[in-house]
Amino acid sequence: MLLLQFMLELNTFHCLEKNKQFEYLWSNGLFIALKVEKGYDMALYYLRSFYAEIKYDPLNNKIRDIRSFQDPNLAAPYFSDHLNLVKSWL
Repeated sequence: MLLLQFMLELNTFHCLEKNKQFEYLWSNGLFIALKVEKGYDMALYYLRSFYAEIKYDPLNNKIRDIRSFQDPNLAAPYFSDHLNLVKSWL
């Protein structure tokens, strides 16, 4: 697919259908972190100019949502547990 061969901007990514967003993330995204929230596996990816979060339902083996954003502060919850663990070692 030609569309998936270059880095997309956030606005273009938003215009894709969810299955195309997932394909793009899988092919081009850098996996950053995983957390579990209310029974869902939440995976964070980085794509040069934005982040994307996949909400996966392991009980039904389905992706429930893909959310994308540019504000790095929205990625902070993925790291707070790790930071607390490191602080406990100091």
